[in-house]
Amino acid sequence: MGEVLERLVRRMERHLRRSGQLRTFEDDTEADGEGDPEGNLAASAVYGEAPPAGPQWVSRLAPLEPQALAYDKPLCASLDGFTLHAGNAGGRSRLGGA
Repeated sequence: MGEVLERLVRRMERHLRRSGQLRTFEDDTEADGEGDPEGNLAASAVYGEAPPAGPQWVSRLAPLEPQALAYDKPLCASLDGFTLHAGNAGGRSRLGGA
């Protein structure tokens, strides 16, 4: 179960990075402040300039914080904030009790 969770987390992380929905630690330390829309807006207010035009507010997920693989309960594993629950019959009621 741990191997399955590790593989799923890495695949989800790769997908979110490629689609631009997951920030990286390098994004937080960008030079010139171009990656900091709040800082740019504050700087424009201080200098009496108009704020940048167009949609610049991009909300992305924070970088994943590495955490060790843990087995919290029987049939339950967690890794980097993700959990996998085995033996769960989720959605059974929607299938008409099948």
